Amino acid sequence: MAKKLSDGGGLYLFITPAGGALWRIKYRIDGKEKTYSIDSYPAVSLAAARVDLAEVSSYGHLRLMQECINALPAKAHSSFCDDW
Repeated sequence: MAKKLSDGGGLYLFITPAGGALWRIKYRIDGKEKTYSIDSYPAVSLAAARVDLAEVSSYGHLRLMQECINALPAKAHSSFCDDW
């Protein structure tokens, strides 16, 4: 069973059933819950994930990013997110 280890501000470590760990940010746009994936742990440290959370939160990138992703064709989402 998957687990979520919360750090606060929407940042959490998602533990997969297979034992992998992924940093994610939970947020809402227009009342709908969304998830932004940062990268895996330990490739990204807690300190680096917190920096990402601060940058995303302070600049409002989540709304902009979601609008851009929604405008892309489905097969382009992966490469766009990798470049983001």
